Amino acid sequence: MNAGKQVDYLQVFNISVIDEVRGIVKIEHTQEVPEYKKTLIIKSKCVKSNLKVFVTFESEYATMMLASEY
Repeated sequence: MNAGKQVDYLQVFNISVIDEVRGIVKIEHTQEVPEYKKTLIIKSKCVKSNLKVFVTFESEYATMMLASEY
């Protein structure tokens, strides 16, 4: 996993529909320590609504959950 890069225990992914007709989606990945932010624009007609996903890391395990489950 991310060799040589420091990874925070909490990763946040904000997924936003920019253009539903053309299937344009923005994915923004952030972490707090060390500060990191990357934005991707992709084409996907599968994403129909905005989502926030949290990924937490603890030793050997990772847990992924929607913001409504956090």
